[in-house]
Amino acid sequence: MCYNVLKRTHYFLAAHPNERARLAAFVEADFAPDLRVRHLLEVLRDDLGWDELRSRVTRPLDGMPIAAYYGCLLLRPAGELGLDDPEEPVILEDLLRAVGADPIEFPYKTECCGSYLRVSQPDLAAGLSDRIVASARKWGARMIVTACPVCHSNLAERASLPVVYFTEVVAQALGVDRDA
Repeated sequence: MCYNVLKRTHYFLAAHPNERARLAAFVEADFAPDLRVRHLLEVLRDDLGWDELRSRVTRPLDGMPIAAYYGCLLLRPAGELGLDDPEEPVILEDLLRAVGADPIEFPYKTECCGSYLRVSQPDLAAGLSDRIVASARKWGARMIVTACPVCHSNLAERASLPVVYFTEVVAQALGVDRDA
C-alpha cells in the first residue's frame, strides 16, 4: 500500500502543477519531479538483475512450490505504477525462479485480499483472504510470497500455510542467518 500511495501521489503531482504548488506552499518544501519512486522488486529486477541475484544464491529453495501473490495494490493502476502487467505479472515469479523456487500459477494471484477493509469490514477481508489462500493450496503451493505488508498481514492471519514477505525468501536463499 505504501508503494502504491507514494507512486500515485508522485504521478499526480508531476501532472498537476497547480496542486503541486499548493502542496509545496503548505509543506514549505519543493516537489522533486526527477525523484523516482521505486519498489525493491524493481531495483532487484532492473538494477541487480535476476541472473546476478541467482549467482549470489547460496541456499536455493530447491524447487519449493510457492504461490506468488501480487494482490491489487502492487500493480494497479497500471498507468501510474508501471511495475508489471496488472493482468499477467511475472516479477515475483521471476524473483522466485532466481532463488531456486518453483512458482506455481493460481487464479487468485492478482485478486484483492481486502486491503484496509480489514479495519472497516473484517468479515469481507477475511472471506477474500480465505479464497486466496484456498486457491494457492489447491494449486499446490507450500508457501505464499507477497510484496505488500498489508496483503501479508491479511493472508498470514488466515493462512494454513506459511505466508512470507519476498525479502524473507531472498534472505534465506542468500544464506542470511535469521539470528544474526
